[in-house]
Amino acid sequence: MDLEKLDKTIKELDESSKQLKGFAELFAELAKLQNSVSKNNDFFNTASTKLENVSNSIEVSLKDFKTSFKEMDSSLITRLDRHKSDIQVEIRNEGTQIQRGFENSLNSNFNNLENKLNEKFRNFEDKLKSNKTLIIFSLISCIINLGLIVYLLVR
Repeated sequence: MDLEKLDKTIKELDESSKQLKGFAELFAELAKLQNSVSKNNDFFNTASTKLENVSNSIEVSLKDFKTSFKEMDSSLITRLDRHKSDIQVEIRNEGTQIQRGFENSLNSNFNNLENKLNEKFRNFEDKLKSNKTLIIFSLISCIINLGLIVYLLVR
């Protein structure tokens, strides 16, 4: 019975471990995306500087490009912020679920331990009562025997 509970607990811990590995992979992917966005941002900044130096004669086109670039950058930042927020919410939710799982497991284990201890105490009390009865019976028996011995000696 204890081995089954231990196996169940180990399986739960294994599942939790797999979930944590999934989080680690998610964070690695997020780091790759962040690196990629950073490289893209550096690339866009370099391209913008070169275009400004070359295109003094086409200033109107440059203004349009800057406007488009700012909108795209704002859109990317907005999307990244939204995804970042979604990921943070998911991480919090998963952490809460893992915590609840651990709490439930601990509560279950403590309840099982308490039940076992209560059962052992009941068994101990039963044995104590039975020993008490035997001692009382033995004392009564000794008193009767002493009474018989005294009776026989007095006679």
